[in-house]
Amino acid sequence: MKNAPTLAKFSRPRLYAVVKRERLFRALDEARAHPMLYIAGPPGAGKSTLVASWLEARRAPGLWFQADIGDSDPATFFHYLGVAAATLGARGARKAGSLPRWNPGYASELAAFTRRFLREFFALFPAGSVFVVDNFHEAAGTPEWRQAFADGLLELPAGLNIVFLSRVDPPPEMSRLLASQAMVQLGWESLRFTADEAAAVVGRFGETPAIVEAIHRASGGWVAGLVLMREHLARLSAADAGALRDSASLDDSREAVFTYFTGEIFARARPENRRTLMLAALLPSVTAADAEALSGNADAHRLLEHLYRRHLFVDRRRGGERTVYQFHSLFREFLLAEGRARLPADERRAALARAAELVLDRGDIDAAAALYRTAGAWRELAALARDASMQLIGEGRHDTLREWIDSLPPDVRRASRRSSTCSVSRTSTASLRVRRRSSRARTKRSPLPATRATRCSPPRRRSTATTTSGPTSRRSTAGSACSSAASRSRTSSRRRPRSSACARACCSRCCSASRRTRT
Repeated sequence: MKNAPTLAKFSRPRLYAVVKRERLFRALDEARAHPMLYIAGPPGAGKSTLVASWLEARRAPGLWFQADIGDSDPATFFHYLGVAAATLGARGARKAGSLPRWNPGYASELAAFTRRFLREFFALFPAGSVFVVDNFHEAAGTPEWRQAFADGLLELPAGLNIVFLSRVDPPPEMSRLLASQAMVQLGWESLRFTADEAAAVVGRFGETPAIVEAIHRASGGWVAGLVLMREHLARLSAADAGALRDSASLDDSREAVFTYFTGEIFARARPENRRTLMLAALLPSVTAADAEALSGNADAHRLLEHLYRRHLFVDRRRGGERTVYQFHSLFREFLLAEGRARLPADERRAALARAAELVLDRGDIDAAAALYRTAGAWRELAALARDASMQLIGEGRHDTLREWIDSLPPDVRRASRRSSTCSVSRTSTASLRVRRRSSRARTKRSPLPATRATRCSPPRRRSTATTTSGPTSRRSTAGSACSSAASRSRTSSRRRPRSSACARACCSRCCSASRRTRT
């Protein structure tokens, strides 16, 4: 099994015709005077696009790390940080292997281990780097883990900045960082698009100023709303757009607006494209080849590229030699919900199993396990847990392995245990047979050494003579040698049990030697 995770986890979004928001670029430049910056805003607020375009404009080196729910486990988080460190140029590749390795024994010393790991991890970054943690809210974890991570951030050296992107405000454990000004915030009010920025997003697609103004007013500066309403209102006349100024039909909830307009766009797509999108959304990140393999649609690449170039909630990233597409989280949630409602259950389960095989070929065992669980492919998950058990244990991810096993239905878990036990039993039995055959072969080839042959010798008689010649002397000498050899033999016999055939051979030779000595 390959041991390299999906590189899209460490790749920042690749941008296409993005509006450069200079007012926010200046705010980000000023924030670099502080070690950490926390950007919080709702889904579709443009957080990732803003930071990615700023890094591109400033040509800042660094690392983009996309957190997910698996990173709420410290062992998984440290493992993937170690993998990500190898992408930090030649120095990172050389030093990544020397980072501390997690094991469950550190659970009682989580804070100390976290500080030590982050101290050595941060030291791998070149000066002037930016470390971006996207979707930080996904890896919430326990209060103890959040506190340990917040304390570990104090190891951040001068010349390195961390940017957190999240849907929610900083957790309470980071309040001390905010109070000390080690971390500053950029909130939703700053992220809203101004009228000029909205015109740059919407106006270049040919909408009139009246439509642009209506869209900006209705969206409240929410960039996801801007794009969705642009797609919707591009089909209306300028006169029709005026109704939006006083529209009471739009829901106050941004997510409801997102779902509504995405549904409208989705409904207008051709049936084969709708099916392709529903199946492609099963993967956390998807290549054109993946989408074609799941759906059988030879135009999958053209569809994904069209959505990306129209900014319709599809990011494009570089994963090694592959181009990887990633749906906006809310768009993916919508597509998954549509798939559950529209796709036949058997087809969806089969597609999930195929998707798991695709990510497993790339070495992403975590994504494969999640897909197997969603599909209810319990035997495949049990096989994955068995095959990956040594890898997970070696990475210190005992809790991840336990979670996979605990999610199995009781009957599958029992069957898996019996299979594992039988396999071990067959291996042990075969090994014992090999050892016995080897022992018999040695017995036939040559007699055993005297130290082993004396194990069954009769008790030594007390010596009655002190002369150095004659039979008595020989008996005394033979008895002493026998006693010494028997003592060594008893010690050896405790270390390795002997077979009954070997014992009989020993006894026969021992008795013959004893009779020759007496005569």
